[in-house]
Amino acid sequence: MGLGTSYMDDTRLILHIEDESEILELVTEILRHPQVTFMGAPDGATGLALASEHRPDLILLDIMLPGMDGWEVFVRLRASPETADIPVVMLTVKNMPYDVARGSLVDRLEGYIRKPFDIWELRKEIGANLGISY
Repeated sequence: MGLGTSYMDDTRLILHIEDESEILELVTEILRHPQVTFMGAPDGATGLALASEHRPDLILLDIMLPGMDGWEVFVRLRASPETADIPVVMLTVKNMPYDVARGSLVDRLEGYIRKPFDIWELRKEIGANLGISY
């Protein structure tokens, strides 16, 4: 489990950095769980600020974001003492062999899930990272 500040002892906070509100709403609905609270950010800068302030237990991160892309957000998360240990799972449409290989080679990236995603794969990955069952 990440080092997040939970609202209750058994509640996990997920920060989802995603610029498409429909995807944000869909993932929130798919991952709805009594022990999970969600927070959304429409861009990398907002996501970085929220991550530092709230220290979520997990960050779901899109790669294609306005302003700075997800890889830059990831580098900045890992460079900051406040966010360096928060688990990050990429959730992205970037599924070319180069992108997938990059995702699997990045040190301290907990997962790389490609859109369109399988609901059960997403639940399994997130549940494993948060220590909960879906």
